[in-house]
Amino acid sequence: MRSQTASMGCRTLALHRLQGEGGQATLEFALILFAFLSLLVGLGALADFARSGALVEHAGATASHTLGSDAGAVADVLAY
Repeated sequence: MRSQTASMGCRTLALHRLQGEGGQATLEFALILFAFLSLLVGLGALADFARSGALVEHAGATASHTLGSDAGAVADVLAY
């Protein structure tokens, strides 16, 4: 039969293992939450940019460079 102190030692060890795994899960949750919120804020900023009309303006300004001569388009690509 096992002694009382050996049994307490095993319980303490098991408790420490559970606490360590809980910390890892909390850290993983925090990292995923941060990534999700960053994605959400980025999509919100993009939606605001599109709603203000700046996205269409920028696309029009960029497209106007390629509607000219071929030499101008090549120069734009090389300058980029």
